[in-house]
Amino acid sequence: MKAESVLAKAALSQLPRILGLGDRRKGSRTWGCFDRHYWHYRLHDWSNARYQEAAWLMALAYSSPMPENRWRGLPALRQWALAAVDFWAKSQNRDGSFNEVYPRERGFCATAFSAYCVCETLLLLKVDPPPQVARTAKWLADHDNPAVANQRAASCAALMSASALMSAPRFRAIAEDRMELLLKDYRANGYFPEYGGFDIGYTTVTLSCLAGYLTRSPSEGVQEVCAQAVGQLEPQIAPNGQFDYSRASRKTQYVYPRAFARMRSPVIDRIAAGVDEDLISSPAWMDDRYVIPLATDYLLAALELGG
Repeated sequence: MKAESVLAKAALSQLPRILGLGDRRKGSRTWGCFDRHYWHYRLHDWSNARYQEAAWLMALAYSSPMPENRWRGLPALRQWALAAVDFWAKSQNRDGSFNEVYPRERGFCATAFSAYCVCETLLLLKVDPPPQVARTAKWLADHDNPAVANQRAASCAALMSASALMSAPRFRAIAEDRMELLLKDYRANGYFPEYGGFDIGYTTVTLSCLAGYLTRSPSEGVQEVCAQAVGQLEPQIAPNGQFDYSRASRKTQYVYPRAFARMRSPVIDRIAAGVDEDLISSPAWMDDRYVIPLATDYLLAALELGG
């Protein structure tokens, strides 16, 4: 089976499970919330903004023409994606940031990744942004996290997407300047730093964000570093998609495939083989918190291969 088909099936197989995380009762106070621990189980008093990233996965499934996609054109899916965006907007802190782990956290990670997904959802579905998007973009423009490359890369992608969504060149300029700092760190260290060290899994998260950045802003510098980083990873990933994570800075055991697909790296076939043989951490292996971004990246990788 082709890698494109394997990845698409792995992503879309998790969509029913992810839909089950959401409050899909129109008119409910928490309509569009995908943090089931908050709206259904009431285990905590705030919603984790990262669950709202389900919006992009639903928008991709709604709009993507591929043989494996039985969800394309389903009106309810588009409605649920936009409901997830609306709940994201309602859960925003006053300063434009979002929470993940505790109330009033103002988390850079949750703000960057959720904003990126929301902006891409609205761009894909051709819907005007709510005013909260501009507030979040301003917050991201004023904050940075240089110690964690994947979060910094997500903020660059979010600002670039926000710029495209709102025709706001200021955010594009900030994204470009911050991207240069990220590339400078890579060239100085020989890797993307994750709390001071190298980590394969998080490097692929960073590369996925860079792949997204490139779709909005073709850049020779970003393309060059992507190629170098992908080349650095290729000899470390076995034919069955497995790798040694024991000495990595964060010991992540998953791989985001989008950048490998974009770069047409042989690693994409290794990942597909590992998924097909059920040997590596695929979306089906992940908990509710991490299945959403990994499934989204698998679907994006399939679309890169098919494009």
